[in-house]
Amino acid sequence: MFLNYNPSFDHSIFQTTKDLTINTDKSPNTGLCWIPKPLEDTENWKYIQQLRLMHQKGVRSPPHIHFLFPFVTECYFEQAFQLLSEKLKDFPSFEITFSSFNKFNQNSSNCIIYLEPDKEAKVKFKELYKKIEECFPYCKKKVSYEPHMTVGFFKKEEVELKKKQILEKWKPITVKIEEISMIYRPLDNAPFSIVYKIPLLVAKESLLPKQ
Repeated sequence: MFLNYNPSFDHSIFQTTKDLTINTDKSPNTGLCWIPKPLEDTENWKYIQQLRLMHQKGVRSPPHIHFLFPFVTECYFEQAFQLLSEKLKDFPSFEITFSSFNKFNQNSSNCIIYLEPDKEAKVKFKELYKKIEECFPYCKKKVSYEPHMTVGFFKKEEVELKKKQILEKWKPITVKIEEISMIYRPLDNAPFSIVYKIPLLVAKESLLPKQ
């Protein structure tokens, strides 16, 4: 179940957030990501989820952009939440616009189509990722971090046509990134659930009621 799991290791030593930074265990049943709020342009996210269910195997989560996956094992979630809350308390919330789809190669015969953030939001996501990975260096990605929302997997010969067809039904959307989520599933084939939400710094004007 656990990656890098050492059964002889005493996990009880991780009682503080400082201890958590020297942990090396991580689990494929946890993750740290941004998930769109359910009431933000529901039709668009329903469309993305339909595509994901059609073109990905074993979808067990809502649309999302990952920061870390695998993430720390769930028994350390409370400490991880405390660590992230302190680390990100001054990181300002920001807007992200989704208006285009892009692709990258998965292997010699397949590509991944993904919903692409705008350039400014990409920079903010990377800045946020850098702060996050400082807390959990053992979860750091082996390749450079590129924020994206995976839509599905396609054959190379069909990917351009599919990308065009998907874009035709998409309506550009701008939403705010005000929190990130720690997610968990009890089993490999179980759906993910949000356990903790870590807030970012929200501008005062965003807290005012709409006129």
